[in-house]
Amino acid sequence: MEDIPRNAAGKPLRIKLATRLRLGCLSDSVPTLHRHFEAQTPGSEASLSDPIPCSRVSVDFNDVEGALLNIIGVEDVAIRVRKDGLPEAFVSTRRQSGLDSIRLKRAVSRVLPGYGVPELYAVDGPLSRSEKGQIDFAAIEQIIQAENSSSMSERALLVRDIVANLLLTDPAMITADSDFFLLGGTSLLLGKLSYFIRKQAGANISVADIFTNSTIKGIASLIEAEQGDTSMQTYRDDKAVDSISTLGYDYDLDDPLEISRGQTHPMSLIVQAIPILFFYPLKQRIHVCRSLALPTLFF
Repeated sequence: MEDIPRNAAGKPLRIKLATRLRLGCLSDSVPTLHRHFEAQTPGSEASLSDPIPCSRVSVDFNDVEGALLNIIGVEDVAIRVRKDGLPEAFVSTRRQSGLDSIRLKRAVSRVLPGYGVPELYAVDGPLSRSEKGQIDFAAIEQIIQAENSSSMSERALLVRDIVANLLLTDPAMITADSDFFLLGGTSLLLGKLSYFIRKQAGANISVADIFTNSTIKGIASLIEAEQGDTSMQTYRDDKAVDSISTLGYDYDLDDPLEISRGQTHPMSLIVQAIPILFFYPLKQRIHVCRSLALPTLFF
């Protein structure tokens, strides 16, 4: 919206905003593109019961392709849709043009809305095509996978694999500049990411630091700053203990995950009942004795 709904005095009207927009219930399973909406700002005379016209945003792939082709040094563009509904673009750049995914993304961000900026892969040279002239995405992926693996440090590769397992995505298609959140990560998964980094890399990286350094390269730099000159191989040798595998991750038997008791656990219920059974009746007795001017006796 161009602005938050306001009343005649200019005060923001946040009450019933989700209901008026008819957004419904959203969860982490909702695709990223389906969490973005556009709406018309109602006038100040509208009541809190009036619905606000609202609809999901849509990405015009022709606009995305045109924005990329307008960049000097871009020769060809191939776009396809990911499982989450977002586009990803394979961009053929002129040799020695100096264009990479970061420069391409910075350029298209000036003309496209944030939700319309695709995941970008820069290919130095022409895009692979089949005999019929169709884009050969499998062949292009092999080239990108080889480039990604060769350009990453050992710590970056470890972070990449952890992120890929958390998000259930192909690690080979994750670049050093891939952002954890743009890949589909959420704030709820940050805690798990921090945990697995500590278990597999031996670095205590806070959630706040990952939040502000959310690219693969940025997270790897946090690990490097934490460990200094210590190599990953040295840490693996020190951590050679028995482990069990769960959902693709290794949990140390000597350091299991802490299991907390829920509020409905019998022990929790007993602890919560102590004030009701003992202190509340005692308080009531003291109150009655004082109101009747009687001596308070305790047994």
